[in-house]
Amino acid sequence: KLEAHQKEIEDKKAEYKPKEQIESGNAYKTLFVGRLNYDTTKEKLRREFTEFGDIRKVTIIEDGEGKSRGYAFIEFDHESDMKRSIRHANGRRVDGHRVVCDGERGRTVN
Repeated sequence: KLEAHQKEIEDKKAEYKPKEQIESGNAYKTLFVGRLNYDTTKEKLRREFTEFGDIRKVTIIEDGEGKSRGYAFIEFDHESDMKRSIRHANGRRVDGHRVVCDGERGRTVN
């Protein structure tokens, strides 16, 4: 049983290629939105955040089964639009949940 489990882990490691699986845009124009309702759609997020500027891409992070993990990334056309959305949308209610908004930190902070 242990050997089968270890083989399964090794197979999953071989398949895991995050840089190939995720299209990355400009990190300085990307907004992180957390504490989302699990039923929130990309279209709903686009409608809520389009007032801050033109949106290039909305990505809701999902688990292996395609269910929302409760956070998303929204890439704007301009960095100033992203910064304005942080100031004005942090704490806003989206689908009954107060969301947290911040700049993307994974690729911008060392």
